[in-house]
Amino acid sequence: MAVTVDAVATAPVHAATNVVTLTSNNQTVGAGSTLLLVFLSISGWNAGASAFAGHWDTAGTNQTLTVVRSSVDANTNCYSVILAVVSPTAGNKTLTCTWTGANLAQMDSISLFGTVATSVATACVNAAGTNGITGAPSLPLTGTAGGANMSVAMVGVNTVGITSLLTTGSTSIFIDNTNSAQIGCEAARAPSAASITWAGLPNPNDSWSMVGCDVVADQVPPTPPDPLEGGGGRHAMIRQIIVIGY
Repeated sequence: MAVTVDAVATAPVHAATNVVTLTSNNQTVGAGSTLLLVFLSISGWNAGASAFAGHWDTAGTNQTLTVVRSSVDANTNCYSVILAVVSPTAGNKTLTCTWTGANLAQMDSISLFGTVATSVATACVNAAGTNGITGAPSLPLTGTAGGANMSVAMVGVNTVGITSLLTTGSTSIFIDNTNSAQIGCEAARAPSAASITWAGLPNPNDSWSMVGCDVVADQVPPTPPDPLEGGGGRHAMIRQIIVIGY
């Protein structure tokens, strides 16, 4: 089974003033969804940020999000964070993320079908992060050949609007440049491969950070055939013996 998209939030949410919480009601999770991914981008202009946390369906099941990976540049201008929860409660629920250090921030999410659902650690593997204070954003990831898994990544850039986050076969999940005077961000997905490099554009020649991971497909083994129900060779012989014996 390959990993596929269930639903993307109808729009990202953002705060144009310094906050320590973002809340969204824009995600609707379908029945049978196996993973919810949340992308959080924070500007560090006002204060250093830490203690990233979140919950899905805060008024109901209140499922805790796990941080998959975070990264920040040396100037602490751009924080990029991916959080996740397996087997998210279905429906249009409330998503909340919190942190310490009040800053401008942006958040979006996507729910998926067909992933491993035992834990975030087994569903989101080979997580990596990188950052810089100059040059073009770039993130190499280790993936899995065959295309069943999904590679996801996000980038935050300082003082410019992001225009694209690309790798082979990539599709944008969201772009939010509302706060681009301080930070612009994007997340994207692509079929996994043994080796993947994500590239963010344009080159800001300023602070940036990137994070990503490989989302693992649930490889359900096929059910072995019933020796009494069809098939040839030894199975056919078994059927014949039973008929004759009867």
